[in-house]
Amino acid sequence: MPASRKPERVLVIGWDGATFDIADPMIEQGRLPNLARLMERGVRCDLRSTVPPNSSIAWASFATGKQAGKHGVYYFVERKPGSYERRLINSTSIDTETLWSLLSRHDKKIGVINVPITYPPRPVNGTMVTGMLAPSVESSFTWPPTLHTELMSRVGWVPMDHVEGGVAYNPNRLELLNEIWRDQERRCEIAQYLMDRDPWDFFMVVFTSSDRIGHVAFRFLDEAFAAESPDMVAKFGGILQDTYSQLDRLTGELLAKVGDETTILLLSDHGQGPLRKHFHLAKWLIDEGYLVLVPDAEKRRRGWETRKRRIAGRFRVTAPGRYDRPPWDLVDWSRTRAYTSWGGGEEIVLINQAGREPEGIVRPGPDYEGLCDEICRKLETIDDPDLGRPFIPKAYKRADLWHGKAVERAPDIQFEVDDVAYHIDSDLFAAEVLTEPTDKVPGMHRMDGILAAAGPGISAGASADRNELIDIAPTVCHLLDIPVPEDMDGKVMLNLFTEEFRSEHGVETGPPTLDSDHGGKEDFGGEEAAAVEETLRAMGYVS
Repeated sequence: MPASRKPERVLVIGWDGATFDIADPMIEQGRLPNLARLMERGVRCDLRSTVPPNSSIAWASFATGKQAGKHGVYYFVERKPGSYERRLINSTSIDTETLWSLLSRHDKKIGVINVPITYPPRPVNGTMVTGMLAPSVESSFTWPPTLHTELMSRVGWVPMDHVEGGVAYNPNRLELLNEIWRDQERRCEIAQYLMDRDPWDFFMVVFTSSDRIGHVAFRFLDEAFAAESPDMVAKFGGILQDTYSQLDRLTGELLAKVGDETTILLLSDHGQGPLRKHFHLAKWLIDEGYLVLVPDAEKRRRGWETRKRRIAGRFRVTAPGRYDRPPWDLVDWSRTRAYTSWGGGEEIVLINQAGREPEGIVRPGPDYEGLCDEICRKLETIDDPDLGRPFIPKAYKRADLWHGKAVERAPDIQFEVDDVAYHIDSDLFAAEVLTEPTDKVPGMHRMDGILAAAGPGISAGASADRNELIDIAPTVCHLLDIPVPEDMDGKVMLNLFTEEFRSEHGVETGPPTLDSDHGGKEDFGGEEAAAVEETLRAMGYVS
């Protein structure tokens, strides 16, 4: 095939949370032969994630080629209008056309498997098996709907994310490893079945074990933990590398299904690394006078804890937080100017704004802007004594980070933490603002994921400068001869291609994408919401 010719098809393979920090040493050891050959055939580069690099905003940005101000997803939960409550997101939270919808509209045949935030599925020109946030195998999680029954008959079980999510927090999590690895085999089997069964122009499958196991496995790479628990490290020290090896083998099976006429994009939505500390944001807001508790808050909390223990003992409930309640009535809203997400995990500050929050006191306009400026400045001065410097390099007002019609749904303040190595905790009664790592969250996300690309027109055996996750969608459009919508924020990754290819195939810009086709936000039903909440709780995204 001439080097300047465009590909006939595009295959995207996701290794959720994969990092070159783990992959490169394994490549040198010969343990990832398929990834190594892919990079020999093509280009490798770091792939910059979103701010923040959590999987919700990251995969939504990937799916749209846009920053969150245009697509509207900032986390796995979002502000419920007129309330202090937060509600779960799903695919109907995405306010703009997705890549799968765009490709379908241009008569491209597609297959999409296990991409997060695709549930509930939307009609596509092909097949879809939804990913993370799909509540159960009893739900309508495929397109077309009849595919559900066909796959259950074919493979006997379609993997959901519940077991994988539980690996990071379940006390018996290490017993789940074999089941998680089996689920990846099933996903690959489903992918190969659909790749063989149907003609396609674009096909994508995401494997999530690299992220789920990474969240627990980084403890085994820590020298201090190894010294304290040598038996655990001897038994489980290689589980993350074993996971990468499995994904490399499954990737090889998928690559064997396609020829040189297909472009391959193997990527992750973010990287991963060890936790450094916990930042108790609610404690800091209290100390600074922005968040004020009612006088008997501690007494009320103790009452809740007592009732929760009684319920847990009576019904043998052990799921952490299952009977917790959001601490709204512990807060004196008449004196509170700022608060944060009760679930933790989010690097955000929310303003108790008059006319928006039920008991808001901060007036929109100069008062609101001034308070945001003040909090941003203070956040950037919080020192980590072990670093000898502040650990928050940048705090943003939302309009300084995002733009678009969905900015009104964004948190008022979003901040970054050094190397994304701090877990945000919302405990109102924490003793200190910064505390040492615990067993609970040993692994954290990192900004740089991975990208390996090979195919027609892509340079061979090269390294490229960093690209961004939002660049994938416009690049897929360019490869499949679809004009890149003018409202996409990502750019075609021209540094992947040969000079000949770039000179013969200029980037064509087209009309903007359409609005989303779902007709408005659809909330989960009660049982669905409970199932999804348990998964997110197990993964540490809500408490």
